[in-house]
Amino acid sequence: AFEGDGDLATKDYGLGMFSRVKHSADFKPMTSSFRLAGRLDSVDSSRNFIYLEGMWVGFRYWRFYLKAGSQLYNWTATEAFHPADQMNSRNLDSNIENAEKIGEPSISLETEIYKGALTVYYMPYYQSPRFPFPSNRLSFFKVPTGYSLGSPLKLDANGSVSSDDYGHQGAVSFKQAFGDFDAQVHFLSNLSRNFAMPLFQPTGNELKILFLRQQQAGGNLQYVIGPWIIKTEFAYRAYTDIDNAISAQYLTFINGVPAPVSKPGNHFIGAFGIEYGWQFNNGLEATVLAEGQRYFGVDKITRQRLDTFQYDLLLGFRLAWNDLQDKSLLVTVIGDMERREELLMNASYSQRITEQWSLSASIRRVIAKQKGGFPVGLEALDGANQYSMNLTRCF
Repeated sequence: AFEGDGDLATKDYGLGMFSRVKHSADFKPMTSSFRLAGRLDSVDSSRNFIYLEGMWVGFRYWRFYLKAGSQLYNWTATEAFHPADQMNSRNLDSNIENAEKIGEPSISLETEIYKGALTVYYMPYYQSPRFPFPSNRLSFFKVPTGYSLGSPLKLDANGSVSSDDYGHQGAVSFKQAFGDFDAQVHFLSNLSRNFAMPLFQPTGNELKILFLRQQQAGGNLQYVIGPWIIKTEFAYRAYTDIDNAISAQYLTFINGVPAPVSKPGNHFIGAFGIEYGWQFNNGLEATVLAEGQRYFGVDKITRQRLDTFQYDLLLGFRLAWNDLQDKSLLVTVIGDMERREELLMNASYSQRITEQWSLSASIRRVIAKQKGGFPVGLEALDGANQYSMNLTRCF
């Protein structure tokens, strides 16, 4: 449920079911995994969605592991800011700091090296993110008055609009563990998952979303020092040039003002986090955490176009009871250091009721008053204060 916004075109509450089925098998040297998830909402049918989180088969031989199918990847170390984690598209009808991942159709070949692995990936399908519909209160992309939203455009490796949903994408990653220190570095070339550009023709009234081609080099580090956990995640990102035919045919919006189509400049994104935890005699465990993320190499307006969290700081507190009910409480506040008076506050609690039933509840509050002629970042979600509860049954 959301606090009412007075707009009859949006849904202020939902009631539905989210389901996930998982199955894995191991018939050495073959392995397989299947994960299907879906949501059915009785109030807002635009939220109904079924998607593969994973469906792959694998073959292991000596130090090599080959997997093919729809796969989930985790290239992150931080709590809320994930500049390096760009392999999977997301279902953005969820928490924007940790949106649900959609399985990536891919082939991966991994070989063990010392205490880690070197992995090569090939992704032949352009898997787009799923955006919330305009009736959804979590829809952060506002279609200007007088325009309708058309089908998305996807760029191939040459910067031209792809004629289908298939094309060459690839990545390579290397990870190692040294005692209390974990590290991963990667290079990635794929369709952008973090940034989509709105396009329109001057003589038309249809708005299109353009997904750019990106090349990224980055990684993440995590180091445990006693009660301290130090985390960092980073990425250097560049976009392929956009074909001149697109620039001649379309315009884009920058802060609500029509502007020529051009790719964003190359930039570096850095995220840093630190956690400190301590335990009480009764088993209660408390953790304080802080994280920050910032874009470098582009101006303020470009940073705000590229990401909701372009220059933000998170402070949080986690409490775990470590009991049979597995009770846990997490409170976080994310504040924008560039757009003042912009806050995203979250409090969530979860616990088991029985061995099969569990309960979770959360409260989210968004304070981000619109400062210009067009909503930027969290401004599109200002006042979308949310109250939710999930009752879960595991079989």
